[in-house]
Amino acid sequence: MATSKNNQDEAREKEMRELKAEADELGVEYTNRIGFENLEKKVKEARKEREKLKLKKPKKLSDKEVAKLKATSLSKVRIVNLDKDNTGATTVFAGVHNMHIDLARVIPLNMDIALEEALIRDIENRKMLVGEPVIDKRGEKTGNFKMVEAPMYAVKRY
Repeated sequence: MATSKNNQDEAREKEMRELKAEADELGVEYTNRIGFENLEKKVKEARKEREKLKLKKPKKLSDKEVAKLKATSLSKVRIVNLDKDNTGATTVFAGVHNMHIDLARVIPLNMDIALEEALIRDIENRKMLVGEPVIDKRGEKTGNFKMVEAPMYAVKRY
């Protein structure tokens, strides 16, 4: 009679170990002193939740949501001032404001920073006028200059 009781206890302990292993796999939280019935109930609920999640379709993002996520995603960059008229500048202000995004930052120059993609594009699109010497047909400088657009900032992406 004692051996059958020991066999039952061993079987019960084995079931408890298997149930705890399944609970760990499902991410069920429990204490070491939890009873078999309570743990079994928690595991059943976790199985049902997992089945519901398998049947649930992932959320589709709209084109506007995707565009906003791309615009606000961070990239590591270094911004260098190329404007000879403003060589002492240590920062630059950038802002993008519309119906979907409202971003504004004072950005330090000549250092690696994480910056939103929309602000990076704003700075990359800034231009300045630079005088370029006019060259005649013989390949000689005429002494005249024509104004051309050049980038105001160099942006290096990492």
